[in-house]
Amino acid sequence: MGAISVVDQPNLVVSQAQAETVSVVAKTEQIIEPESNIEKFWNNAKQTWMNLWLTPEQQGQWYFNQGEFIKAANHYQEPMNKGIAFYYGRDFVSAQSQFVQVQGDERAVLYLGNTLARQREYLAARNLYKDIMEKPTTKILPMLPSKITKP
Repeated sequence: MGAISVVDQPNLVVSQAQAETVSVVAKTEQIIEPESNIEKFWNNAKQTWMNLWLTPEQQGQWYFNQGEFIKAANHYQEPMNKGIAFYYGRDFVSAQSQFVQVQGDERAVLYLGNTLARQREYLAARNLYKDIMEKPTTKILPMLPSKITKP
């Protein structure tokens, strides 16, 4: 039948996965052309200005807003912010190490579960999600879809 196969139910058709795996994305290389002297000068001037007028957290937020997530993570001081920036920058190992450091924030546990799932650590991620669901005082439950929260 080729790439398409019919599963037990007649109206359910499964085709090939259309998403890239994390390992394929992580191994792709970007060709970065060397900076010219003018670009180096302006980048140094910009960074000097930012160092004078912005805190490291503000610099991290600026880089995050520009879509430069790894640069943002290198400027952030707070582990939650660093973890989110690493997560968006697809550096899941670094994100995981930052989320482990966050204490008392259930969002960090949720992000930690997501980073584990992105690294194909599905059982560990499931166990974290179960822990969130079983907590009676969780603030995350209203944020989750009803399909997940109702048994």
